[in-house]
Amino acid sequence: MNPDIERVGDLLQQLVAIDSVNPDMPGGERGENEYGDFVAEFGRDLGLAVSRQEVVDGRANVLLELDGGHERTLLFDIHLDTVPQEGDLGSARPVRDGGRIYGRGACDVKGSMVSALFMFERLVRDPPPLNVALAAVVDEEYRKRGAHHMAAGISPDAVVVGEPTSLQPVIAQKGILRFAIEAAGKSAHTANPELGSNAIYSMLDAISVLRALPPEVMPDAPHPLCGKGQLTVSTISGGVQVNVVPASCRAMVDRRMLPGEDPMAVWAAFVELFSGREAITVGEPYAAEAGVESGPEAPIVRAAAAACGRLGRTELIGVPYSTDAAAYAPLGRDFVVLGPGDIAQAHSNREYVELAEVSACVGVYEDLVRSFAEEDGRG
Repeated sequence: MNPDIERVGDLLQQLVAIDSVNPDMPGGERGENEYGDFVAEFGRDLGLAVSRQEVVDGRANVLLELDGGHERTLLFDIHLDTVPQEGDLGSARPVRDGGRIYGRGACDVKGSMVSALFMFERLVRDPPPLNVALAAVVDEEYRKRGAHHMAAGISPDAVVVGEPTSLQPVIAQKGILRFAIEAAGKSAHTANPELGSNAIYSMLDAISVLRALPPEVMPDAPHPLCGKGQLTVSTISGGVQVNVVPASCRAMVDRRMLPGEDPMAVWAAFVELFSGREAITVGEPYAAEAGVESGPEAPIVRAAAAACGRLGRTELIGVPYSTDAAAYAPLGRDFVVLGPGDIAQAHSNREYVELAEVSACVGVYEDLVRSFAEEDGRG
């Protein structure tokens, strides 16, 4: 049986009440460490091996391990940080309304953390023939440094990333490429604009090019699970004063890549696209993560499909966003992204998760672990 709703609700309210906004974002002064301490203490109380891994500026990952000395290890990755808060029901103050918990992080992803912690409670009582670990990582919402740091020091056989997927197994996700485009001009008084060169106009021309990308920069063919690639010019800034011709303009570009696209090759195509425009410079990427996918016959995918299938969630899906799964791709390990909650609620000012789904996910996670132990033994 799954934990009763009261226990699930009580633990989730405790977690949501811990402010863990990413320190690189507004309101993130407290960071993730208080939340990490809570997870570590929960693990110690269960008798799990607990270790910390400093990542940056005192921010630390926490690793819980149920180590039975087996050959194979399954890793759960669940991030500690949240995005900033806004609005009464988006704050760190948890609000329980019927069968839901509202509050920042309830859906993304403290509901997954509750499910994983209660899963460990059950595995400790009846250990599987498999080592199971939980990486509670920092910085997923900004640069994913926590997961990359964890991946550099661990070698699991497969990874389950806790994210709100409505308990539908995700086996493919898009990648991210983010960079700036700079337009250079020449300042002049707006009474005599012909004496200058308007950088904003140059940027508008560049944006027109971006809105009509050729296939070598934006492939037409969709991915069977993730759809087509996407590009968004998400911010633009330029000029200093209304009566001065702007000498500079800067735009930020977000390109969502399909599995199989190489981030640096995609970036090089943008550089080549603007190589003949002296006023335009394409900056180095500040985020570059490939899209990744697992095959439908991978043992972890079969295990997830079996666990979710008991709830009638039989479809294997892809998503347009990126998760920590990308950090483990260089290890050559298969993954699934799976957890309670709807991604549509994540980051919203009325973020919530259904307690019944969090409770159900405990059983899904446990079933996945036990199925993977059997599947991996066969495949």
